[in-house]
Amino acid sequence: MTSWPATKRHGSLHAQRGLRRVCAVGLFVAAILAPPSHAGAEELDRVLAIDVSPSVDAGEFKLQMAGYAAAFRDRDMLRAVNSIGDAGIAVSVVLWGGPRDHVTAIDWTIVRDRASALRFSGMLERVPRSLSTTSTAIGDAITYAIS
Repeated sequence: MTSWPATKRHGSLHAQRGLRRVCAVGLFVAAILAPPSHAGAEELDRVLAIDVSPSVDAGEFKLQMAGYAAAFRDRDMLRAVNSIGDAGIAVSVVLWGGPRDHVTAIDWTIVRDRASALRFSGMLERVPRSLSTTSTAIGDAITYAIS
């Protein structure tokens, strides 16, 4: 039986760019398909729930955050935001780990144009890994995110 290595190395720059593109496309698809959850005037509302449980090491956390930040700078994402109109999208960032281990890292922020998308990207780059948890409880994170 083969097990996953305890220490994972992050691949080439090409692989990291691919991950960033996947994050951008995934964020766009989620924004278009999912129903809004936050009551406001914006067109779409999304919570980015970031896993900081023990299954995510420091390097993977940095990679996640870099991918999300790059997604908000991606030309396809910017084009999608511009196509929505003046109302824009509301985005919040929640870090989650074990039961009752969650924190809102970035409160609701309206992204409606290139400038606001770039500001939000910068905010994502500065989010610290502020939770120390010993377990994983995605159900609690989802409940927190939708409340």
